Amino acid sequence: MRKISKERTEEAILKEYYHALATKYDTMHVHQGDEHYTALNFVMAFINILEIKSVFEVGCGTGRGIGYLLKEKCLNIVVGADISEDMLRVGFDKHNIPKSSLVRADAISLPFEQESFDAVLAMGLLHHLKDPNRAVKEMLRVAKKAIFISDSNRFGQGRTLKKIAKVLLFKIGAWKLIDYIKTQRRGYSFSEGDGIAYSYSVFDSFPILLRTCSKVISIPTMGNGDLSTFPLLQAPHFLVCAIKR
Repeated sequence: MRKISKERTEEAILKEYYHALATKYDTMHVHQGDEHYTALNFVMAFINILEIKSVFEVGCGTGRGIGYLLKEKCLNIVVGADISEDMLRVGFDKHNIPKSSLVRADAISLPFEQESFDAVLAMGLLHHLKDPNRAVKEMLRVAKKAIFISDSNRFGQGRTLKKIAKVLLFKIGAWKLIDYIKTQRRGYSFSEGDGIAYSYSVFDSFPILLRTCSKVISIPTMGNGDLSTFPLLQAPHFLVCAIKR
């Protein structure tokens, strides 16, 4: 594993990482039938139910989600944004996604007016952000009808005792301190496979979603899917569907 200098900013590390990884990203991360494709299938069901006509994906990477959605005839507008020009270039050059459908933008400061799109989607983005709920607020601002989050759930990762320990530490307010120590005071981990990653659970965003939306639905997209006992512990990855109206 590559060593990370404390002097380098997280933004610089990410920029370098995605520059080096862009052409290999799909091979490493995009697999038919994986958790994000599972999420997209559920998203399409909600799109039809809610009569959604326009979708914006934040953190679209090389355009996996955009390419999927552009094939759907029920959608009039499909736009994706990513902070990495290298990743967007792969979307243009390799996947033939129209340049009008991909823009460069930061997830915490989207260049769109309030309620510009019926729905906003984020897949595998939020665990890469230091303040994921800041991005969630932007998603809610730009969305008219709903937002969809496909991402990790720290509480569903690891063995049972480890899962329970993480929940208890979180409940007593000690998780951030433990994670800070665990990550050698960086606050994030780094791997060649996933770059910078913060400790995140989609359930961390529930308080904001519940204040803003009329209905919030969580669907496991990995794991055994048994939600009969304790949903928080049953899956390492979820799709969250937050309906505003």
